[in-house]
Amino acid sequence: MEDYATTVPDAIVMFHPHETIEALTKEFGAQLSAFFAGADAVAEGDAAVIAIDAMGLDVRIRHSFDCTVHRLAFEEKVFTPEDARRAVCARLAATPVGL
Repeated sequence: MEDYATTVPDAIVMFHPHETIEALTKEFGAQLSAFFAGADAVAEGDAAVIAIDAMGLDVRIRHSFDCTVHRLAFEEKVFTPEDARRAVCARLAATPVGL
């Protein structure tokens, strides 16, 4: 319990996390959908960033009536929204998960 009481939030969540999540979804939603779907990419707009921390972000992808959640891990910790943007760009430049 003491560890919990002394825990400090990641810096990235101190910089208006909802705005960061919305901006990343708007900029990278279609690319994230394709990244996780590989060759079977779902339609643009079906991916949404739903959470972020210093080590990565969670992406919800809607497939008709079903949803899946994927983790996009960053190669190094992020501290600011711009760090997060650069980290997403770097991961999207890597080989897609589905291939």
